[in-house]
Amino acid sequence: TDSATGRDNRSSYRVVATVGLDSNDCAYVRDLEFGRWPPEEYIQKILEHYQRFGARRVLMEKVSWQESFKTVMDLKCRISGVHKPVVIDVPGRSETTKLERIEAMEPRFQHGRVLFDPHLQDKTCDGKSVWSEIKRQFSTVHELASVRGLLLDIPDALSDIDALDTKGIRICRPTRAKRAAVEEPSMAYAAMAPLREARKRPKEHKSLWKRPDKVNTSRKIW
Repeated sequence: TDSATGRDNRSSYRVVATVGLDSNDCAYVRDLEFGRWPPEEYIQKILEHYQRFGARRVLMEKVSWQESFKTVMDLKCRISGVHKPVVIDVPGRSETTKLERIEAMEPRFQHGRVLFDPHLQDKTCDGKSVWSEIKRQFSTVHELASVRGLLLDIPDALSDIDALDTKGIRICRPTRAKRAAVEEPSMAYAAMAPLREARKRPKEHKSLWKRPDKVNTSRKIW
């Protein structure tokens, strides 16, 4: 998540994204939403993602005013009877810049270890195409130093995939469990298929997950 302050047209977006990691440490962005929501709506978005995908944990940046969001979440869960998610604080954001956090994802993109659900191409938030906004924000990362007020909230939120705790250990680590089988035969390396089944399928079949625009991996992707 990214819990930006402010709600006017110049403010940063608040971002809620659901990401899964497989046993090969490949990240699958299942869903992503952004908007300038009030605290109550922001927390409601988080709880909707948590319930729809059965998320194991919710990552939130560790800052003083963030506790107010946790209070709202606790109250909403009590009123609605929803099981409260496990909330993990992401430390160290005050010690690194936004650009440093986003640049740390570069190897993951270069090796094709971030994949996006195809339905994001048809989704809109705040009157904008989600897929177009994802590409726009990632493609303008290195303008951050020269352009004041540049919105990079989506890349910043996704950078939590590789965030470390206070002991230097990754908060989100790949699962050792094998991926569940997907019955559709047209998927070559289906996101949730067991590795042994994926190897048997013809390589010419299309993937369940649409990769980002092809890049020259010999150079930086930003």
